[in-house]
Parts: sequence; C-alpha cells; structure tokens
Amino acid sequence: MKSLFLSISLLWVVMSLFSHADETAKRFVVLGKGNHMAKNWTENDTTLLEHLSDFKPASVKRSIYGGRADRKERATGFFYTRKNDDGWMFVDPEGSPYLSIGVCSTAPHDEVADHSPSFAKTFASKTEWAQKTHAQLVDRLEFNSLGCWSDAQVFRQAKTEVPYVLTWNLLASYARKQKMTYKKYGHTGFQGDVLPVFESGFAQHCDDVCQKMAQTKDDPWLIGHFSDNELPFASKDVLKRFLKTPAKGESHAAAARFLEKKGIKEDAIKSEHDTEFMALVLQAYYKTVHDAMRKHDPNHLILGSRLHGRASSQKICYEVSGHYVDVVSINYYHRWTPGQEELNERARWAKKPILITEWYAKGADSGLNNIKGAGFTVPTQKDRGHFYENFTLGLLQNKNVVGWHWFRYIDDGGLKTKGQSSNKGIVNIEYQEYRGLAESMKAINSQAYALSDYFRRTQQ
Repeated sequence: MKSLFLSISLLWVVMSLFSHADETAKRFVVLGKGNHMAKNWTENDTTLLEHLSDFKPASVKRSIYGGRADRKERATGFFYTRKNDDGWMFVDPEGSPYLSIGVCSTAPHDEVADHSPSFAKTFASKTEWAQKTHAQLVDRLEFNSLGCWSDAQVFRQAKTEVPYVLTWNLLASYARKQKMTYKKYGHTGFQGDVLPVFESGFAQHCDDVCQKMAQTKDDPWLIGHFSDNELPFASKDVLKRFLKTPAKGESHAAAARFLEKKGIKEDAIKSEHDTEFMALVLQAYYKTVHDAMRKHDPNHLILGSRLHGRASSQKICYEVSGHYVDVVSINYYHRWTPGQEELNERARWAKKPILITEWYAKGADSGLNNIKGAGFTVPTQKDRGHFYENFTLGLLQNKNVVGWHWFRYIDDGGLKTKGQSSNKGIVNIEYQEYRGLAESMKAINSQAYALSDYFRRTQQ
C-alpha cells in the first residue's frame, strides 16, 4: 500500500481543494519535498492563474527592454528604481516601468557540468543558440532579463540584445587570492566562515577588479551589478570565529579591538555583541564595494550580494546594506508561497526594493536524482509549472518586489557532475524544453504587468 501511494504521488497532483483565502480563488494541493533527503511528500496549497476568476487578461505594450510602454516615468538612459503609491519599481532606460523577469545561467552550455557535446549536436554555432534561445525565452515565454551568470555577450553578437546583470565576486575573489577559501557547492566557502573585510588589501582589490566596469558603464542594456553571491553573514558566534584567526592577522585584531572597546572578555560575549560586531563587518564590506563600484560605474544599479540562508533573515543585514545598495537581492528558498509580511519587513529594514534572484522546483519525473540544490522537488513538470504560478502570483502581490530570476536555464548534470544531477532547468541537458513548466511561465510572464495592476486594484 505504501509503495502504491508513493507511485501515485510521483505521477499525479492531488485533486483540487477549495481555499478559505478569499471568495474568488480556488486552491488545490501540490505535493512537494523540501530536500532530497525527505522521506515523505508534503501537501502545499497552490494558487494558479486560472483561479483568479475576476482577472481579465490584457495585452500591455512593451518597450524594447521589456518594460511597460503604456506608462512613463523619467527617462535617464539607464535602469533605475523608483517608489510611488503603487510601490517600488525598476524603470528602464526609456522611462518605462519594468519588472525584471529573468533566468539565471542563460549561456550556450555549462562549463562546470560540460554540456558541450549536446550543444554541438543541437546548434551549429553560439550565434544560432542565441537566436533560438532568444526566440524561446524572450519572444515566446516572455522573459525580459538575463539573470546571474548569463552570457549577455553572445546575445549581443547575435543581434538579440536582452537586459542583463553582471556579477563580480569581489570578496570571494579576494579571499581566493589570499588562499582563505575552500570549494563549497553553490557558493564560495570561507575558512572558518570569516569574511576578510578588514584586510588592508581588500579595498585595493575591489578597485582593481571594478576598473573592468568601465567597459560597460555606458551600456543601457545593463541593469546593474551584484557584488558577490551568498556570503556567510550569519551573526551567531561571529566574534569567536574572528578570534580563532591568527593572532597577528587583521581579522583577529578587528574582533580584539571591539572587545577591548566594550570592556569584555571572550567568555562574556553575548548575542547582542555578535550582532553589533556583524554590523561592523557588513559596513566594512558594503561600503568598500559600493565605493569601488561607484568610482568606476556611476550609472548602473548596485544590486547587492544575493543574501541567502540565515543572513537573509537577519535584520542587521538589511539595515546596513540598505545604505549602500539600490536593490536588495535575495536567493529565496524554503518557501512554497512568498511570505508577504516577511518581504515587506525586509524592505522596510533596508528602505530598498527586493529582487528575488534564485528560486526553483525540481521534477521527480525528470529521470535525474535531484540531489543538488535547495529548491523543492515535486512529482511532475506540470507541478513545476504550478509552483511557478503560485510563487510568482505571490511576488506580484508584493509592492516591494521588483522582479524574479528563475534558477536556471539548463539542468544540472553532464560529463563532470559525478552522478549528481538536478532538474532545475527550463531545458534538459539535450536542450529540450520542459513543456509543462514552460506553459505556466508563458501564462504568468505574458500577463505580469496586467496582474500587477489587478493586485493593486484588489489591495485598495
């Protein structure tokens, strides 16, 4: 009986149920697992576009950048952010309000996994890939941004421009240079989870790296810059971590000075001391990268460091970073439905808008083992689409969210993955599209601006 239930769970969505959320929306349950080690499926209330019975689809004219051309703000020639009674928004270079709806890692093939054999069988050149992928993602599925780790240059060379972002890994690259890192799946690991922001060479390193920004500082298609990805900004025991570093080092010295100023010994450290010291760590990091980025590119947005995990729930991360970034970026996992008050609270702490820079669900029917990654696992590709609809409808309701970037374009898996593979992509490793997911993406993306208007009306 148990095996029969699991087989059915892997193949089908549980029947529709009514919700008590409001009078017009129906809800049904989609089964999901929070991680690959979970033994049991959990039931998750899921709202789809079709459940908004009073929503009327509408065609909204788009600017060349994918903004809504039916409304106009001040045009500056570059992307910027603005807040009005309807909430925060991006504004594109033409002055059109813009929701950044993007896909991460949109590139011809994944160098880490090595999808090049499949690429060679499918496309005659990178130019052909860019043209076909633009037709797929932008023209048909109506994405309008290239997320983190995408290859904007290959689209440009194919004369198929798409708004894009750049990622600089400023602290991660400095730490690697100083041999303070180790390999860690998903992001850089720092020895002892100590961020070397007090090192005297960090500012010069940022300045050296950011000089490359001069190459794109006048590019209207560039949305902005991420300074790093998923830094371990957890406050818990941060002072003890810094004190474990070499006694003559600058990281140890910064913690020792803090304790001396407070007049306390290591055994008297309390959580409030850790929070206060973490504020100094955050300020040292964000001010340093802000100054270097602004020096070499005064035109484009500073998009933050892609907060994740514990750091993404800490008030101090938002209060400090908000002084130095234009947008707070969050890799937003472990939520089936976005937490409205949670997102509002984070925006209030930072006094800045929020961009969701990673999220996804994996399908158990993909044939992949789905070991990697923090996203949910669901039974089918159609369920992945249902997850997309539910999650984005939640984001569209929030006045502080200015967009989302799905992680990622192509599945994990390939010649170099050592048996670990995950169904994160819009296409598989043979570049074949997951139709059930894509249908939901098209449904939401094509109506994103109309849905935003709809939610603003219903919230009045």
